[in-house]
Formats: sequence, C-alpha cells, structure tokens
Amino acid sequence: MIVRKTLDPIIVLKVSWQRILSLLLVPTVVYLVWQQGYEHITIDSLPGTVLGIALSILVGFRVNSAYDRWWEARRLWGAITNDSRSMARQLTTFLWYRNREKQSENREEHDQYVKQMVYRQIAFAYALKNHLRRLEPWAEIEPFLSAEELSSLKNQRHVPNAILQHQAVSLQEIEEKYFLTDFRHLQMETRLSALCDSMGGL
Repeated sequence: MIVRKTLDPIIVLKVSWQRILSLLLVPTVVYLVWQQGYEHITIDSLPGTVLGIALSILVGFRVNSAYDRWWEARRLWGAITNDSRSMARQLTTFLWYRNREKQSENREEHDQYVKQMVYRQIAFAYALKNHLRRLEPWAEIEPFLSAEELSSLKNQRHVPNAILQHQAVSLQEIEEKYFLTDFRHLQMETRLSALCDSMGGL
C-alpha cells in the first residue's frame, strides 16, 4: 500500500520492470521487422476493433476493482492510525489512575511502561508499512525498540505481528502488577485485536 503523496519511481520499477521491458521490446521488434522491408504486411482492422472494445470493458472492471481495493486499504490504514492513537491515550490514562495512594511510588515504572509501549506502537506502524512493501524495516524501527527486542524480532517472518505479540505480553505484565483493572485490560486487549484485524485486511 502506498501511503505517501509522492510516488518513488524506484518502487514502480521494482514492481513492474518486467511489464515495462516487454512493452518496450515488442514495439521495437515490430518496428525493426517493418524496417527490413516487410511494409507490405498488413493486419485487418476488425480484430483490433473487437479486441479494443473487449479490452476497454476489461480495463473498466479492473479500474473499479482497483479503486475499491484502494479505498478498503485506506479505511484499514485509517483504522490502524486511530487505534494506535487510542492505545497511546489509554496507556497514559488507564495506568496512571489504577492506585492513587501509590501513584508517586509507581510513577517511574508507569512512565517506563507507557514510553515502551507507545514507542513499540510507532515501530508497529513503520514495520507494517515496510512489510506491505516487502522492504526491510530495521532502520526505521530501531530508534523505537530496545536492542534485545530488536534482536528477537529479526528471527520473525511477520515482524508487525510479532510486535503486537510483544504489546500483548506487556499488557499482561501490567495487569499482573495490578497497574490495570480487568475491565481496562480487556479494553486494551480488544484494541490489540482490532489492530490485528486491520493488519490482516491489508
């Protein structure tokens, strides 16, 4: 999925270089053959007309299908963005007010969990973008993850899903330390499931 307003020509070449090459070679061969003295060879216009009509109908269906798929991907990416923002907001509020009398005592640990999980969610977005483009994500996600976590992800085939799994483990740790009520833990777990559903739709 392309999420930027500008399109990099290198990405286009990586995806469609074979089609571009064939479109260049076939007309070139036809022209060279014609130059060798085969101008008398003619082709009836009827097959071209019939094929042109059929091709226009096919292209119309393909364009509609491509637009529908683009719009679906746009909605799913928007859902991922919104769910990620909601998760960050929930982390900064849900953990903080779990135990008011121990608020100052647990503040440093709370802040550490919040920072770790918010940064991990940013890494998830970058990893998913690169996964969809079949690119290596390490350079973009490295600033947001610890060295240990980054090392464990390098053994995974689906890096974005592995990052969500790390988020789920952290949520479980938070719940076990009584920083999060069962109801709020369920809400955040539901948010992770929504992120996973949107990721699967892309």
